[in-house]
Amino acid sequence: MIMEKENVIFDNFLVMDTNVGSVIKDKNIEFPFKATLSFELLIKHIKSVAESDDEIKKALAMSILKEFNNAPEMHGQISDLSLIKKYDKLIDNMMMFVFPSAFWDKQTYAACIPYSDEIIYGSPKFRELIKMNNGVIEGELNIDMASYNLGKTIISFIGVLSKFYGVHLNLDFPLVYKILDPVTKLDRYFKLNNAAEFVDIIPKGKLKKLSKKDLESIKMNIYNVQYVADLLEPDNFVYTGFIVMNVINITDTEILSAIRKDLIEKDTITSFAGFMKLQHKLKSLLKCPDLLLGIADYPGQRTTIAMRTKGR
Repeated sequence: MIMEKENVIFDNFLVMDTNVGSVIKDKNIEFPFKATLSFELLIKHIKSVAESDDEIKKALAMSILKEFNNAPEMHGQISDLSLIKKYDKLIDNMMMFVFPSAFWDKQTYAACIPYSDEIIYGSPKFRELIKMNNGVIEGELNIDMASYNLGKTIISFIGVLSKFYGVHLNLDFPLVYKILDPVTKLDRYFKLNNAAEFVDIIPKGKLKKLSKKDLESIKMNIYNVQYVADLLEPDNFVYTGFIVMNVINITDTEILSAIRKDLIEKDTITSFAGFMKLQHKLKSLLKCPDLLLGIADYPGQRTTIAMRTKGR
């Protein structure tokens, strides 16, 4: 893959253009690492709680560990995802050590397989607000799929570089989903915040030695997926565990920003299509599906227009 733009690196901080997919010649980027579900790091955390001095938490942790030890299918890397349903009560109890119980019914928490779109666990609020299709979020991303796959791949490279080669980079890769409300048919926007505390990287064989020159070259060519893959050899690593997600509703901010951009365009209020788009955004902003938008010209002031709304 060859980029037509230069990478942007400031003190090990990478800034990824959200439209970078438009300049990627190879649009068919495939995630180069194997990724599996595992609860081993979470169990390690629960074991540390079981060894603590907090008697209440200790008793709960020991009870969960006993239950987990009686479920050998849940140990190690899990390839059979039907086990999630089979051991749903056990997973509920384990997840008490991940998500704050006081906010469980109010916050949009979820967990997914590393670098996968498949949600394996979600809070009631998450299931209520986020439309799912066979475990995958159904909505329109703020970036194209080429950029999405590129960003996912770069972050996975960064993980290997950090853990095994002492090279620490950060990638600004904001993800926002536009999801249609199934009842009102209005737009809602959700930002995904991810945390990888329960994700591990396991090498399959002997770690490849990379020189200082190799590592510097990787840093300067981090967007060149094939080049970095040839040096890091992703087939030699497995991502395992689960990613913790918190989904934040940013509907008002996103719609206000979009309306500002629309009003700059001349055809927003002079063309029917542009006007209907503006009306739909205002409906979503005001949460009023019956809102009707109109334009009136004030007599005597040709430069002044007024918008009137009528809604229930």
